[in-house]
Amino acid sequence: MRFNDKLEFDYVDVPTDNTFYFFGDNLLESIELVELFEKYNEDVELIEYGFHTVSQYIKKYKINNEVYTFVLTSYFHNGELPDAVRQLLIKNDKPDVIIYSAEKDEVIFGVESTVSTLAGNATWQRTARATSFIKEGIPFAFISYFSKRDMSAGINTPPRRASDLFVATYIALSLQYSVPALIGFYEHEDRRQNLTVGKHDWREEIMMYLKDLIVDVDNKDVNLIKCYENMRNYYYGNDIERFVDSDTLFVDGNFDYVKDPNFASNIVNAINNHENHPLFNRNLSKWRNKSYTVKNDNCENVYVYKLNDVLDNELSNMEFYQLTGDCKAGITFDTPKLINFLNSHSSHRGYFQDNINRNYPTVILPTKFRKSDSNTHQMISTQDPYNGEIPAFYELYNQSFGPINFVLLVFDHSNITNYSISAMQRTKVYRTINNYVNLVIDKDYNYLSNRSEEATIDSRNRYENEYITENDVTCLLRILLSIDDIEPSFINPPSGSWSDLRLYPTDRFYYYARNDERADIAYYDESNNTYYVGESKDNYNNLKSTLHREEEKVEKVIHIIEENINMEIPFKRFAAFGGTVEEAKKILNDSNFDFVMVVQEQPDKMTIYMVER
Repeated sequence: MRFNDKLEFDYVDVPTDNTFYFFGDNLLESIELVELFEKYNEDVELIEYGFHTVSQYIKKYKINNEVYTFVLTSYFHNGELPDAVRQLLIKNDKPDVIIYSAEKDEVIFGVESTVSTLAGNATWQRTARATSFIKEGIPFAFISYFSKRDMSAGINTPPRRASDLFVATYIALSLQYSVPALIGFYEHEDRRQNLTVGKHDWREEIMMYLKDLIVDVDNKDVNLIKCYENMRNYYYGNDIERFVDSDTLFVDGNFDYVKDPNFASNIVNAINNHENHPLFNRNLSKWRNKSYTVKNDNCENVYVYKLNDVLDNELSNMEFYQLTGDCKAGITFDTPKLINFLNSHSSHRGYFQDNINRNYPTVILPTKFRKSDSNTHQMISTQDPYNGEIPAFYELYNQSFGPINFVLLVFDHSNITNYSISAMQRTKVYRTINNYVNLVIDKDYNYLSNRSEEATIDSRNRYENEYITENDVTCLLRILLSIDDIEPSFINPPSGSWSDLRLYPTDRFYYYARNDERADIAYYDESNNTYYVGESKDNYNNLKSTLHREEEKVEKVIHIIEENINMEIPFKRFAAFGGTVEEAKKILNDSNFDFVMVVQEQPDKMTIYMVER
């Protein structure tokens, strides 16, 4: 950040016409999405920037000779949210960014973005956010790397990618609800993380489509078709290394709609005309599933649940099928036989036919309600990825086979473990169960209620109180850096990215483990060949109370950078918070920071002071 003692921003007024709010899970999410928008729409001219409050960054553009105002903000603490946004948050899971038109008073787009490895929990856990938007008729995009190593498994593990059915889920949602559900995969800057050959970035077409929505052009199909061409290429592209062997992944006759060379234009026409085209038929392979290790309260192994043995023995008089090999959820068209079996193996006779329609096929999804906590080494209630798996597999099967029964098989609950499920009934995953699941059973075919009046709904106050937070201060640093065309090596606001540290000025990366402590921000300033590493807090008291710990986190980051870049580069240590110059001086007196930045908010402006030793 290149200013000496003081920087002032007069607050700018926000009009209603042509104004779009980018409500992010944190302000960083909004900033990065708008930067993508700028990058891939070169005809968009930035004509003004400023602030409306500390936590509301304003960017004005000229697009097609008209002025458009973007308000970059977060869901939290920015006053009363527009009702259209609030209702989405109350009813559904919260995505990373909601784009809201102030002029039309409506949400026009939703975005979920992650830099996590799309393996295990990360693949499916966010799907509920997509489905909730799509079912409301709002286009949605998921943005992520094509592939990445699971760093928790070690640096030498091969890169991992999303499930074979992940892209198919978004295609199915698009067809089922006649609303664009898009995937924006792109390659990691660290080439060691990539399974792709060449250079591929699907975000470009999504950002161009977003501009079409904002400007409200008559023909949005051109860029939308390009988005779906990319998604088809995940399975059938010739210019990209095959992630899957699509010729053997799907049984003959299945997924032919996507295989068609005209798929992209066909699906856009189908969306426009509200036509559903089933991706799968009954010519499916036999359902095979893995074994699951179940633990007790002390994380000790109790038993291994072998679903294949159940399918081959207890359920051998009915056929179960899967969409692809090793699909987690299976389907049977023998629902009456399933009802009879459950009645004969459970003391809850009557519940099953009351909750399952014998005329519909039945999907079974094995799941669990607990996981081991790495800190306490005890079993705790869990929601991810199960909160996303439920709508994902429901929609995949429902899109092709119409009305279905959906049964949740909780394999870690039994007559042996018999833990209480009441804790789960107070979580958001039970809101999803309420919406999608007909019946919840456990390993021993006990009936567990799929209804809960206790499922959590976020409080309005959580979103609407106004105050400066640590998040605001951290993201303000990011904005100031972007004004100076400086890309941070690392930034970690609450709910932000946690893993990748770009080791400027080299092309190398360092990857944090999930439980590693890290500072809030690090950046390299090429103009003076200096690294800056800092911590941010909302106010003086919170910084003062943890000052020694914050200094330690800064020193850890400096040590990591020094160890990995093998270059002689000076470092500057700093802190930033909402406060006064006098408080900044006190921090300098009690610490080894080289400077302190304080943010002050007045009714009409924001002032930033830099206090050095």
